[in-house]
Amino acid sequence: AIPTYVFVAGVFIMIAWGAFRGLVLDDTMRAPTAEYTIKAEHQGLAGFALVFLLLRAFSSGCAALTGVEAISNGVPAFRKPKSKNAASTLAAMGLLAVTMFCGIIVLALFTKVRMAENPAVDLLHDGVAVGADYVQNPVITQVAEAVFGKDSFLFIVLAAATALVLFLAANTAYNGFPVLGSILAQDRYLPRQLHTRGDRLAFSNGIVLLAGAATLLVIIYGADSTRLIQLYIVGVFVSFTLSQIGMVRHWNRLLATETDQAKRRHMVRSRAINTFGAFFTGLVLIVVLVTKFTHGAWVALLGMVIFYGTMSAIRRHYDGVSAEIAAPEGPSDDTVRPSRVHSVLLISKIHRPTLRALA
Repeated sequence: AIPTYVFVAGVFIMIAWGAFRGLVLDDTMRAPTAEYTIKAEHQGLAGFALVFLLLRAFSSGCAALTGVEAISNGVPAFRKPKSKNAASTLAAMGLLAVTMFCGIIVLALFTKVRMAENPAVDLLHDGVAVGADYVQNPVITQVAEAVFGKDSFLFIVLAAATALVLFLAANTAYNGFPVLGSILAQDRYLPRQLHTRGDRLAFSNGIVLLAGAATLLVIIYGADSTRLIQLYIVGVFVSFTLSQIGMVRHWNRLLATETDQAKRRHMVRSRAINTFGAFFTGLVLIVVLVTKFTHGAWVALLGMVIFYGTMSAIRRHYDGVSAEIAAPEGPSDDTVRPSRVHSVLLISKIHRPTLRALA
């Protein structure tokens, strides 16, 4: 928790000090890229092209809101009353995120931060492209440098806290995927090995598989977060939309049998909230697919199709094996003969190999 608290405190100190310097002291704060210019994609954008650009910016901004599922996934870890504490945490996180996000945007505009999707070509210094050797620093780093000064104590603290928070954020997948993998393996959609716990009672096969996949992605994409985020945002909003639709179906199923009017009103309200959520997450998903398709979203879609096909094939394999070793309904050679010696054996399931072993 300490890096998170340091990061949040550092960002709020930066926003407060930046506002004080700008509004009270009337200081001129300039980001390292303030003198640079960005090559326009299209001159004089209007009509559909302008709407398309706004939608692309909107879909990029949505990536900042994708941490909320970590709280909804972690509700069982909260103290009782679990749902109330989780809702309070979610509200606090939303308030902090929006305040920090808006503060950083205002300071970035005030300090004239220049960011380009492809800086080597699109970022210009005195009319000349900066080239492939240029390293583009994140917005928060540039703003911190303008507000606190380069190599100042607060600048270093905030940069270190940001790195630590990102390091901790990467750990979220290692908590979530192994458990998800074990559930899917139990349902025969992934290899059974992912359901096995290691010496430390963690799903170690899932952790190793995830580490291997992450290493592969980092190598293929050269650890470029701008390109990697396209894979992430598509998957997140697909799961958001599906989970909201699933909740609408859940409320419909309960409403079909519920007779208590007070409970029905609560269910109708909950269904309306989930319908509203499903509509907007679905809208964001469409925008992301349309605006980010050529930027890397097609890889995520292709991956989903491949995963679906692979998981369906694994399920068919396990179903085929299950049918092949199923215990015969009538008497057969595998059936255990009566014996004067009676004993109790613990078995996971009665099938042909079991009967054969008992015989």
